Order: sequence, then C-alpha cells, then structure tokens
Amino acid sequence: MTYTQPEERSMGNNQYIFLKEKLEKLKEELGQVSDRDTNSVKHLGQLHSEIQSFFQSQILDIPISSASSELEEKILSYYVELNKQLKLLGVDFTMLQVARNPTTWQQRQQQAIARLSTLISYCEALLEVRF
Repeated sequence: MTYTQPEERSMGNNQYIFLKEKLEKLKEELGQVSDRDTNSVKHLGQLHSEIQSFFQSQILDIPISSASSELEEKILSYYVELNKQLKLLGVDFTMLQVARNPTTWQQRQQQAIARLSTLISYCEALLEVRF
C-alpha cells in the first residue's frame, strides 16, 4: 500500500485538525444558544460559511494522488460526505433562523448539533485513514 509523502501527510493532518477544531467550537457555541436568539444564530451561520469556505479552498486542495487507489477512494468518499453535510448544515442554520415555535427551534438546534457531530466524526476518520 502506498502512502502520501510525509510533507503531504503533515499538511493534510494540520488541515483536518483545524477543520475538526472549528466544527467542535461551532457545536459548542450552538449548544449554548438559547431559544430563538437570532443574532447568535446569524453569527454561527457566518462561522459555518467560513468553515465551508475553508473546506472548499484548503481541504479539497490537499494532494491525495500519491495514495493507493483504495485509500484515495476512501478519502474522496469522506470529502463528498463532508461537502454534503456542510451544505445541509447551512440549511439547518437557515431553518433555525426562521423557526418560530420553541419546540421546532429546539428540534432544529438538535439536528444541527447532530450534523456537527457527524462532521467531526468524518474529520476523525480522515485522520485515522490517511495517517
């Protein structure tokens, strides 16, 4: 099995760790938001946008061509899932901002927190798979 070069592994490792830390921070902050605090939710939505931009500009640019084809497929599948879940998280934040009913708001909040947990687990899996 072929692995990525050490400098590529280090670069990817750092980017995955950074992404994971940002997602954990977003999850923590979202868990502390009280019912229908639209200003906080807007701020968290902006953080989400920054995370999504980072993913698209930094993570997707990490070279994986020196990985084995099996490993490359696995990494790419995580990238696809990360991208999909990040987009859905954006929808979660939009739905959270417009929720009027406190019960609906709490459900949307829990859904976004669960999605953040999923994203964090993908980052952890990438760290294990790749390095």
